[in-house]
Amino acid sequence: MSALITTYVAHGGSWLALHSGMSNYPIDSGYSQMLKGYFIQHPEPLPVTYKCDLTDSPSQFVIQDEHYQVGLVDDYTHIFLRSFSDAGESVAGWRHFYGSGNGRLCARP
Repeated sequence: MSALITTYVAHGGSWLALHSGMSNYPIDSGYSQMLKGYFIQHPEPLPVTYKCDLTDSPSQFVIQDEHYQVGLVDDYTHIFLRSFSDAGESVAGWRHFYGSGNGRLCARP
């Protein structure tokens, strides 16, 4: 299934990756390489602060959440959301182009 997804995006498709799917793929999988990120772990739900910089004036909000910890495969991606809690800090949302340059990917762990 991951080969179909990566081929679709590489040929100009768009993909929104959510946290529940990230944990199913190892770091060296084609899917994780496409995402340029991978699942590490998450603690039990706790208050998590999310800081977003998609607009000229950054915003933040706090929710009770499983604070997903993820790693990035490389730095060639735009991070637009970061998360903070007693469990630490993590990247919480990013986007980049993939494949021929027309494929678009957005991830929200």
